[in-house]
Amino acid sequence: MPVNRHGKRNVVVVALGVVLFGLAVVVVRNVWLTDSSEVVPVEEAVDRFRDEVTEPSEVPTEESTPDTLPPDTRAPDTSQVDLPEPGVYRYRTTGGESIDAMGGVTREYPAESAITVTPRGCGVHLSWDPLKERRDEWELCAPGLAVELQPGGAQFHEFFGQAQLDEISCDGVVAVTMTGSLAEPTATRTCTLADDPWTPVWEVLGRSTLQVEGRDVAVTHARMTVEDDDEYWEYTTADWYLADSGLPVSVSVETSSRSPSIVGAVVYRETYELQLESMSPLT
Repeated sequence: MPVNRHGKRNVVVVALGVVLFGLAVVVVRNVWLTDSSEVVPVEEAVDRFRDEVTEPSEVPTEESTPDTLPPDTRAPDTSQVDLPEPGVYRYRTTGGESIDAMGGVTREYPAESAITVTPRGCGVHLSWDPLKERRDEWELCAPGLAVELQPGGAQFHEFFGQAQLDEISCDGVVAVTMTGSLAEPTATRTCTLADDPWTPVWEVLGRSTLQVEGRDVAVTHARMTVEDDDEYWEYTTADWYLADSGLPVSVSVETSSRSPSIVGAVVYRETYELQLESMSPLT
């Protein structure tokens, strides 16, 4: 059997490597990968909205005016259903998020957060960002008697200074408000989230009323669920109570998932509730 003539040297090298690796982990965790979060005040969302809507836009000359406007600049078609009025909507907020990587991080969301509604494409773009490190984006259109969730969207997360924007792309729209007295059938969509397969199931469960500023508001209860049982699993239940315009009046979300990373599998958890404070936006 062969003899390792460099046994001692190999032991020293390995030991030195372990020490250096341990020091590197300490430095990365305490210097480079320190985590922080910053609340996005509702007033900041209002200022940002004002800046966006007052930005000068290019006006085509007679020579360059096209016969039809590009799809993303057309006025929303609201002939059947009025979509939410553009502006910033204030929500009472509870909950937070956490990950178990690098010793773990837990964040609480602020007591108030905002959903910003801006005109875009065939309807409106909505953005919820309670923290500078956390944001959700989605779009609504109303081509008929129901409000439809559009195929694209995004989720933004930032931990330890590492930002990640995960884009959502689905194979079709989902009707999220009830048409007349009939519920929409259950809709399963084939989607990608950050280029990975993602299969949410949407259900429209019924009609009810919720109170906002002391008055009843008619709402549709829509629920999204994700049940993924593979190695990198996800379990999500999101209950949305939407005004006829598609504006969220109440939201309850509970999600947990396991994802790969350079430091091994990471478990993410998020639970939060939103309650609309006024049907009129802040502008």
